[in-house]
Amino acid sequence: MNTTPKKISKYVIKKILGQGAMGVVYLGYDEQIERYVAIKTVAFDQLNQQSSGQEFAERFIQEAKLLAKCTHPNIVTILEFGQENNMAFMVMEYIKGPSLKDVLKRKQSIPLMLVMTWFVQLLKALNEAHSQEIIHRDLKPENILLVNNKTTKLTDFGIAKSDDNETKTQIGITVGTPKYMSPEQIFGSAELGPYTDIYSLFVILYELLGHVSNINKYQAEPLKGLSSLAKHNKFKQDTLVPAHMQTFILKGLSLSHTDRYETVTEVLEDLRPLIKNIRAQSDNQVTTKKEEDNTSGFFTTGTVITQNTQDWIVEENDFDAMRDHLSELMGPMADFILTNALKNAHSQDQFIMQIAEKIDNQTIREVFVEQWRTL
Repeated sequence: MNTTPKKISKYVIKKILGQGAMGVVYLGYDEQIERYVAIKTVAFDQLNQQSSGQEFAERFIQEAKLLAKCTHPNIVTILEFGQENNMAFMVMEYIKGPSLKDVLKRKQSIPLMLVMTWFVQLLKALNEAHSQEIIHRDLKPENILLVNNKTTKLTDFGIAKSDDNETKTQIGITVGTPKYMSPEQIFGSAELGPYTDIYSLFVILYELLGHVSNINKYQAEPLKGLSSLAKHNKFKQDTLVPAHMQTFILKGLSLSHTDRYETVTEVLEDLRPLIKNIRAQSDNQVTTKKEEDNTSGFFTTGTVITQNTQDWIVEENDFDAMRDHLSELMGPMADFILTNALKNAHSQDQFIMQIAEKIDNQTIREVFVEQWRTL
């Protein structure tokens, strides 16, 4: 009978977060810096008892290696990897919020701009992974976690494929979750690329559109050409898609990857005018605090943060993610630091560096600059 360990590495074990046939995920606590972490473990004796144990172990190690390559605010951060007491473990940042799957299960209405915010964040997470030549291959709502309902965190790179790593997948063998898989994955093709993940993300976007509140105000109607799309994804017939997004969705869900968006950059280029259209229609419906103040800046729940010039601007989605990231590092001081930086900076680069100066730890400071200087 398995017993819960009191500690793993330097982390005090608080409780079990999840459990499977070959491993357990624990909630751990770092007493030195007073931070909770998630600890994913694999017991060697359990692996030896399973016919697929060796492959599972290889995937576990691969996931750690690939996560270590990806440093991005919308990808779960790995903090430590090791072995002790006949067990391998991976320590990751702890995300308290629900998964996207949990949100969809509640069948609650979601504002369209929030859906698009999540979509953009996940595109940028994929762009980071793809820049490291990593294809996730298992994008689905349960592998997307939410922080404060507005920031996404992509996780579970267990079956991801890296060009500098051998993969166990053979031609003719499918790996992934069928409902969210691309046609090339379903047919076991070895030709997988960024377009494979992009397809899966568009499947998720289509599913989210089925939960959008007041969708009719965007001149929405059922997706034209739905009958020509892949059947294995089980697209709902009655999902309404805004008129100006129809072509965009159809391209993202094209059966052949040569007709699809090949890279995240291509998706973002077509997405920018669509988001402007959504914002314009939303502004026609609601008088926002931004209109009342008639100032530039970023408006979120709580503190209103404004900048002193419109010569440069950070996209609102990026700013929200940066605010969450800085809050994790510095707590309540984050808003104060952002306010001063926005008031005093005269360029985007200066804005990032003024924030970075307030981060004492050199390694964390360098990571922060690397992440955000490319906005």
